[in-house]
Amino acid sequence: MELEEETIFTVMDLCKFGVKQEIQAQYGYGERVRKERSQISFHCKYPKCPAHFNVAILDQNKYKLIKIVEEHDHSAPNDKSQYSSVFYRKYLEHYFQTDDNQRAIAQLNAFKDLEIPLTGPSIPEMYAQKPRAIKRFAERIHALQTRYSPDDVVSLQIFVQTVQEESPDDLIAFEVSDNNMCFYYAPFEGKAYAHSIKTFHIDSTYKLLRSNIPLYAFTGKIKDFHIFPFLYFFCQPDTYQNIQVCVCAYLRWVTIEPEYISMDCAPQIAQAIEESIPQAQILWCGVHVLRAILRKSNKFSSQEKFEQFYNLMKDLVFKLDAEHEEEANAAYDQVLELLDTDPTASQYFNRQWRYNISRWIARDRREGAATNNIAEAHFRTLKHDYFPDRKNLRIDDVIIEIYTKVIPSFVIKLKIDQNPADDRVIRIMEKATNAEIDVKRQRKIESISMFNRLLNAVSDDSIDPTKIYPTLKVLLQRTHFI
Repeated sequence: MELEEETIFTVMDLCKFGVKQEIQAQYGYGERVRKERSQISFHCKYPKCPAHFNVAILDQNKYKLIKIVEEHDHSAPNDKSQYSSVFYRKYLEHYFQTDDNQRAIAQLNAFKDLEIPLTGPSIPEMYAQKPRAIKRFAERIHALQTRYSPDDVVSLQIFVQTVQEESPDDLIAFEVSDNNMCFYYAPFEGKAYAHSIKTFHIDSTYKLLRSNIPLYAFTGKIKDFHIFPFLYFFCQPDTYQNIQVCVCAYLRWVTIEPEYISMDCAPQIAQAIEESIPQAQILWCGVHVLRAILRKSNKFSSQEKFEQFYNLMKDLVFKLDAEHEEEANAAYDQVLELLDTDPTASQYFNRQWRYNISRWIARDRREGAATNNIAEAHFRTLKHDYFPDRKNLRIDDVIIEIYTKVIPSFVIKLKIDQNPADDRVIRIMEKATNAEIDVKRQRKIESISMFNRLLNAVSDDSIDPTKIYPTLKVLLQRTHFI
């Protein structure tokens, strides 16, 4: 189709035009940024369909239509599912940025403003969003508006600097250089309690942070009922040297030498702890040890031998502790005797378990924990209570939520059980609002800067005042300045 005249779109015009194309096609469109981010191509997502239109980006809220192909071909086989419309999402983003208190009628307003027909036999699936989806979208837009920067690394750097200035008692740092990142955060409220912990637990999850970055937690149990996260950290790449940097920074700050460190069987964690805390006894979680063994049944010449080996190892890991030393020694001798006639299994045992015997055998565990359940329980709480159904998140989103919501809730529970009238409880509760105050302060600075630029542009006639007058009038009316 030849364009007879120049067509200029605002964001809302673009959304309305795109929805019109989708309704005509009865199928959703996709979005691709082209030519060094100066153009956007919207194309019908039906396989092999040639229909598309391109717009040039003139400024943040202005687009020029430069090409359109309206002929659709939906003859190819198609097994794809349709998701929400890209134009519908753009509309909701704009809608919640201007008024996030109208979530209940967001979909109704979208249908009205985008001229989506309500009289047909059914509403297209890509426009029929459930209330929960609308709610999550609104929350996401709110999170975007309160970030310090579109770049999560820059945003986290700003946040860390703010915390260092506002809460100097906390241990927090974010070190970035070339392709290396190390972040660690320890709340000052846990510093005194750390000295009473006999066994610290360390674990990680790869599901919360984007790009498969592992989030680690250094946890312990206070008075047999409170699991407390003494340290959070992440590093990229996930090497023992980077883990060592974070753990050593915490130990220097808290001035303790842990007696026991419980963990899974990850080699980089064990090496980091071994080199940074040589006096601590590393304890491999018994459950993880047995899980690892179950995955290696193919190393044994027969299933019968593997079952004998597994049952002996289960007793050595959990049952035969220091009080049953003779039985433990006898069971270990049986393991070696069993492996003598099975070279492949013997090689596996020597490499994985024999030279690390003090880390997993109950006989040498003394007062240390048999499993890493404390750290795993903490991550279950973190993922289910604070980040439900959320994965691959920006690093700043996760850390800010940990600082403003997770840690204060753990501390308040601990403090209220001990002394509800303690002044420090009030301090902790106030701390939960610090990040929001910091965001407002940053937004104030940015808003003043933008208003000054706007004032200068109107004063020197570099911008047409009639274009900004309606927006300013609505803004001032909403804030009751008119």
